[in-house]
Amino acid sequence: MAVRPTRAAATDTHEIPMTEIYLIRHAQASFGTADYDRLSDLGHRQAALLGSYLRRTGAGFDRVFAGPLRRHVQTAEGVLGAAEIAEPLEIVAAFAEIDVEAVLAARFPALLDAEPDLADAYARRHSDPLAYRRVVSRAMQIRIGEDEASAHTVAGFSRRVREGLRQVAARADGCRRMAVFTSGGPIAVSVQEALSLEPAVAMELGWQIYNTSVSVIETDGRNFSMKTFNATSHLEIEIDPTLKTLF
Repeated sequence: MAVRPTRAAATDTHEIPMTEIYLIRHAQASFGTADYDRLSDLGHRQAALLGSYLRRTGAGFDRVFAGPLRRHVQTAEGVLGAAEIAEPLEIVAAFAEIDVEAVLAARFPALLDAEPDLADAYARRHSDPLAYRRVVSRAMQIRIGEDEASAHTVAGFSRRVREGLRQVAARADGCRRMAVFTSGGPIAVSVQEALSLEPAVAMELGWQIYNTSVSVIETDGRNFSMKTFNATSHLEIEIDPTLKTLF
C-alpha cells in the first residue's frame, strides 16, 4: 500500500500552515569512472535503505521533485519504490549541481598562477576525492564575475537554486511534506537561504553532506526555516560505517 500522508491544515484560523521540504542528497554515484552520473551498487543500496526507513516511519510525501541529473532521478526512484510512495516525480532543472568543470575551466588558470602546487591535485581530481575537493574548493574562492548569472559563478548558481526553491515553495499549498532529490551544492544553498549564512560557510557545508542524507527546511510558501541538517539515521541503524559516504 502506498504511503499517503494527510494534507496539512491549520488548526486555528490565525495559524499559518507550514510545509516540510525534505532535501535529499543523491546516493553514491560512480566517482572515478567514465560515467559519474549514475548510482554505484552501494548507491542503490543507500537509496533502498532510506526508502525502507521512510516506509517504516510513515513519512510519505505529498509532492516529489528531483533535479535533472540521472543520479537524482535514480535515487528518487529507488527511495520511492522502497518506501511504496506513489506520488509522481516532477523534474526541476534548477536543482542541478553546479557545473564543476565549467568552474574549473574559467578559474583554474588564475588559481594555478597563484598556487602552482595545485597542478598535481588537478591532474588527480577524477580519481582522488581529496584532490577533487581541494581543487574545487580553492577554485570556488577565485572571484571572477561573481555578479554574473553564468553557470561558472557561485552567485549565478546560487540564484538559480534559490529560484528553484521558491518554485517548490509556491506549490506547497495544502502539502504537509514534500521531497527534493538533488546534490550537495543545491542543498547547501537552500540551507544558506534558511539560515542566512555567509556564502563561504554554505560552501563548506556542502562538502559535509552525506549521500542520501536528509535535511529538512520548513516553509509557509514564502519564508524558510531550518529543522534538520544532514540526517543519516537510515544508514546508522545498519551499524555499517561503509554505508556513510561523501563521494
